[in-house]
Amino acid sequence: MESVNYTISNELYGEGGCSSVYLTSNNENKTYDYITKVYNSNKIGQKEINIMEYINKFSIRNISQLVTHGCTKDDELYLITKRINGLETFQYINMCHNVSENLAKNWFKCLLDSVYDLHNIGIIHGDIKTENILINDMNFINSITLIDFSNSKKLNKGQSSIYTNKLIGTAYYMAPETLNECEYSYQTDIWAMGVTLYTWISGGYPFKSTEKAKLGKYKSMESEKWSHVSTECKDLIKLMLTVDKNKRIT
Repeated sequence: MESVNYTISNELYGEGGCSSVYLTSNNENKTYDYITKVYNSNKIGQKEINIMEYINKFSIRNISQLVTHGCTKDDELYLITKRINGLETFQYINMCHNVSENLAKNWFKCLLDSVYDLHNIGIIHGDIKTENILINDMNFINSITLIDFSNSKKLNKGQSSIYTNKLIGTAYYMAPETLNECEYSYQTDIWAMGVTLYTWISGGYPFKSTEKAKLGKYKSMESEKWSHVSTECKDLIKLMLTVDKNKRIT
């Protein structure tokens, strides 16, 4: 596939429910420093492109940036972003089982900066999870990039939440109000951040089921694997995994 200034390879780089991702090179230097997301649903594709075009107007820290977008010869929408060379934090955890509190702290600071900036411009990410957070460089693993805005939503001025007619996102990371009422807000991103931080440190999800998540019954943080984790870190996770969204830390 050809795009102005870019060549989209036939090499599949990744695949999701609504899109396929391909390695992409800049026609000037011929290096595969980009990836192209090709959508099998133009409705979803246009939604993500609109969100990313809006985000590009601002200086948002630690997120994937839209380079360009267009339409293939088969009338499929695509968008091109810079390629991140590191692993998903999900893959890293699978390799190492969990990460130290210090490394999780560095990752969380980057994630917090991203989410703070997004919320300041009215954007709910909508699918924060370990798979959507990439390590920038495997030789320097302290910094990360938040990707995938296909489930993101923009709040209008004065609007505090959005309701959908079905669940959108990843069940393990959904807040109780999302599971119960399909409600999305800044607070649902905070809940997902709590699940993410718990997963980084423990190597597993905090809830055995979505029914447990609805009740806020997360697995104990008093086991051996948590013995070297600070009280401050555990308290932060508890505050983010508060069932009542109005009492959840913001």
